[in-house]
Formats: sequence, C-alpha cells, structure tokens
Amino acid sequence: MSTQDSSPVKNAMNYGSIIGIALVIISLLFYMMNETTSEIQNYLGYLALAVGVYIGVKHHRDNELGGLMSYGKALSSGTLISFFASIIMAFYLYVFILFIDPSLVDVILEKAENDMIDAGNSDKEIEMGMKYTMMFVTPFWMSAMSVLVYTIIGFIFSLIIATFLKKQDDSFDSNFQ
Repeated sequence: MSTQDSSPVKNAMNYGSIIGIALVIISLLFYMMNETTSEIQNYLGYLALAVGVYIGVKHHRDNELGGLMSYGKALSSGTLISFFASIIMAFYLYVFILFIDPSLVDVILEKAENDMIDAGNSDKEIEMGMKYTMMFVTPFWMSAMSVLVYTIIGFIFSLIIATFLKKQDDSFDSNFQ
C-alpha cells in the first residue's frame, strides 16, 4: 500500500467537486440554450453523477486502498462523493435563482401548472397544487431538495457501482490475519 493519504473524505471532496462543476456546466449550457426544464438535462446530470462516482470510487480503491475495497466502503465512498457534488450544485442553484435569474421560478411554476393541466386535474386541485408548489419553489428549498435528491440518486448509483468495484483479499494468508 502506498504512503498516500487514504482519507475517503479527501477523495470524495475531490471527485465530488469535479462532478459538481460538471453538473453546473450542464445546467449553464441548457440555460444558454433556453431549455431550463429539459428532461435531457436531468439525464445528462445523472449520467455525469454515475460516471463520476464510478471513477471516484475506483480511484479510491486502486490508488489509496491498495486495490482492495469492501462493498460497504465502496458504497459509502460513492455516497460521500455524491453528497459533495450535491452541495456544489445546491450552492449554484441558490446563487443562480437568487441573483442571476429569479424569473426561473416563474418558468418552473408555469411548467408545474401545465403538467397539472395535462394530467387532467380539476381547477381546485390545480389551485391547491400550485399553492404547495409555490411554498417549495424558493432558492432555499430548491437548494435543499437538490442536496437530498442528488445524494439519494448517488446512493442508488453507489449501490450498483459498489457491486462491481468491491474487491476482497482472497489470498490464503488473509484468512490468518
């Protein structure tokens, strides 16, 4: 094993930062294309998260843990990476909605109302739904939900990724230590 610092937090912060910056870039590109509510943006963000978690966990296993990693360590490493990425994305969302383009809230509310209309909801249901939607479409709540959603999705990705990246020491000598 190398003498490098094998801190899972340092690795998670490094790769979480890279993923977070990638998520911000994706968001900005779609904003410049005037496609702020595009589903493709979400899918690209999830793809960036999954690929980043895979690369980050693999780096931690291979370069900091000597090539061996339990399922639990892989899972926690991937979840921690996702958490740090979500913090960067949440900070970006907060600043973006509060200072750069507050009108994005109106776009989100309009899309929510149109989705309720398309679903065939009654006027009373739409009115009530919009009342609750407006409570949570604020910079603070959108940022908080961003942390929660990206961390949960990163955890789910990590569940799968950890299956492929775990590597136990199966040598004969390891059974006697």
